[in-house]
Amino acid sequence: MQENSERRYIEEDEIDLRELFQTLWDKKLFIVVFTTLVTVLAVVYALMKTPIYEATALVEIGNYKLNNNKVQLDSANQLSKKLNVLFVEPLANSNQANS
Repeated sequence: MQENSERRYIEEDEIDLRELFQTLWDKKLFIVVFTTLVTVLAVVYALMKTPIYEATALVEIGNYKLNNNKVQLDSANQLSKKLNVLFVEPLANSNQANS
Protein backbone atom coordinates (compact mmCIF):
# COMPACT_ATOMS: atom_id res chain seq x y z
CA MET A 1 0.00 0.00 0.00
CA GLN A 2 2.80 2.40 0.89
CA GLU A 3 4.60 1.62 -2.37
CA ASN A 4 1.45 2.47 -4.34
CA SER A 5 1.06 5.86 -2.60
CA GLU A 6 4.76 6.66 -3.21
CA ARG A 7 4.34 5.87 -6.90
CA ARG A 8 1.28 8.13 -7.11
CA TYR A 9 3.19 10.96 -5.36
CA ILE A 10 6.08 10.65 -7.82
CA GLU A 11 3.69 10.68 -10.78
CA GLU A 12 2.00 13.83 -9.45
CA ASP A 13 5.38 15.50 -8.89
CA GLU A 14 6.59 14.99 -12.47
CA ILE A 15 6.64 17.88 -14.92
CA ASP A 16 5.37 17.14 -18.39
CA LEU A 17 7.46 19.34 -20.70
CA ARG A 18 5.23 18.72 -23.70
CA GLU A 19 2.23 19.97 -21.76
CA LEU A 20 4.21 22.98 -20.53
CA PHE A 21 5.39 23.92 -24.03
CA GLN A 22 1.90 23.34 -25.43
CA THR A 23 0.48 25.77 -22.84
CA LEU A 24 3.11 28.36 -23.79
CA TRP A 25 2.38 27.82 -27.50
CA ASP A 26 -1.34 28.26 -26.91
CA LYS A 27 -0.72 31.54 -25.07
CA LYS A 28 1.89 32.88 -27.53
CA LEU A 29 -0.34 35.73 -28.72
CA PHE A 30 -0.84 36.98 -25.15
CA ILE A 31 2.91 36.67 -24.45
CA VAL A 32 3.86 38.65 -27.57
CA VAL A 33 1.24 41.37 -27.00
CA PHE A 34 2.12 41.75 -23.32
CA THR A 35 5.87 41.89 -24.01
CA THR A 36 5.39 44.45 -26.78
CA LEU A 37 3.11 46.61 -24.63
CA VAL A 38 5.54 46.64 -21.70
CA THR A 39 8.46 47.41 -24.01
CA VAL A 40 6.62 50.31 -25.69
CA LEU A 41 5.60 51.76 -22.33
CA ALA A 42 9.17 51.49 -21.04
CA VAL A 43 10.57 53.26 -24.12
CA VAL A 44 7.96 56.04 -23.88
CA TYR A 45 8.72 56.52 -20.19
CA ALA A 46 12.49 56.58 -20.79
CA LEU A 47 12.16 59.18 -23.55
CA MET A 48 9.77 61.42 -21.61
CA LYS A 49 11.66 61.33 -18.31
CA THR A 50 13.92 64.33 -17.91
CA PRO A 51 17.41 63.26 -16.90
CA ILE A 52 18.67 64.34 -13.51
CA TYR A 53 22.39 64.84 -13.25
CA GLU A 54 23.98 65.04 -9.84
CA ALA A 55 27.56 65.36 -8.72
CA THR A 56 29.31 65.79 -5.44
CA ALA A 57 32.79 67.03 -4.77
CA LEU A 58 35.07 67.24 -1.79
CA VAL A 59 37.54 70.11 -1.76
CA GLU A 60 40.17 69.97 0.93
CA ILE A 61 41.91 73.17 1.90
CA GLY A 62 45.33 72.66 3.33
CA ASN A 63 48.89 73.83 3.52
CA TYR A 64 52.40 72.57 2.88
CA LYS A 65 55.79 73.05 4.44
CA LEU A 66 58.40 75.12 2.65
CA ASN A 67 61.69 75.59 4.51
CA ASN A 68 60.00 74.91 7.88
CA ASN A 69 57.29 77.50 7.11
CA LYS A 70 53.66 76.54 6.63
CA VAL A 71 52.32 77.95 3.38
CA GLN A 72 48.56 77.95 2.91
CA LEU A 73 47.39 76.80 -0.51
CA ASP A 74 44.35 79.06 -0.75
CA SER A 75 41.94 80.66 1.61
CA ALA A 76 38.35 79.48 1.61
CA ASN A 77 37.11 82.73 0.03
CA GLN A 78 39.67 82.62 -2.79
CA LEU A 79 38.96 78.96 -3.49
CA SER A 80 35.21 79.61 -3.53
CA LYS A 81 35.65 82.40 -6.09
CA LYS A 82 37.86 80.21 -8.30
CA LEU A 83 35.37 77.32 -8.21
CA ASN A 84 32.48 79.66 -9.07
CA VAL A 85 34.39 81.06 -12.03
CA LEU A 86 35.43 77.62 -13.27
CA PHE A 87 32.20 75.67 -12.79
CA VAL A 88 29.13 77.71 -11.82
CA GLU A 89 29.39 80.57 -14.33
CA PRO A 90 29.85 78.33 -17.43
CA LEU A 91 26.91 76.25 -16.26
CA ALA A 92 24.74 79.35 -15.84
CA ASN A 93 25.78 80.61 -19.27
CA SER A 94 24.93 77.31 -20.95
CA ASN A 95 21.53 77.25 -19.24
CA GLN A 96 20.77 80.76 -20.52
CA ALA A 97 21.78 79.76 -24.05
CA ASN A 98 19.42 76.75 -23.94
CA SER A 99 16.45 78.86 -22.82
